[in-house]
Amino acid sequence: PPGTNRDLPFQEFELGQTVAIADRELTWKQWSLFDQGFKRTNWTRQFKRNLTDNDPAFGINWYEAVDFCRWLTPMMGLPERAHCYDQRPNLPRDADGQPRYERVSLDAGGVRLPTSFEWEVACRGGTTTGYPHGSDPGILGAYSWYQDDSNEWSHPVAQLRPSHIGLYDMLGNLSEWCQD
Repeated sequence: PPGTNRDLPFQEFELGQTVAIADRELTWKQWSLFDQGFKRTNWTRQFKRNLTDNDPAFGINWYEAVDFCRWLTPMMGLPERAHCYDQRPNLPRDADGQPRYERVSLDAGGVRLPTSFEWEVACRGGTTTGYPHGSDPGILGAYSWYQDDSNEWSHPVAQLRPSHIGLYDMLGNLSEWCQD
């Protein structure tokens, strides 16, 4: 919401490597290629809403996001050695039966979730202000869907202004998963 992060301290840091990040949130069209529309169909039934191809995919847990990264890596023509995550069946399990991703290869070259630092660098886009678009919370609605302007539901991706480095929906709409 407007005004909540103006007083957060800014810390300078540099990434140790080049990182590519999608310019918008993952859509139902993209996710449905991965799970053949299963999750989208279930959410459509539950919420009795038409989830369009351009709506952001939601209700995906961290482990499913990692599975998507593993699926997308070869889809992009990258070799097996480019995978950043080990295969799920080969991993030890935690008390809830979820795989423990104890190792991630941040520099393997495949698709992975960004670290929280990488996400912040992308979100801020080199700025030192409270928001990627400046310090004025009054214009937040031009860049972000949040509780006061969203009617408590997500909106199709890339409908508002992008940040000055061309990234959409970095604040608001839905939360994003990070590696850590």
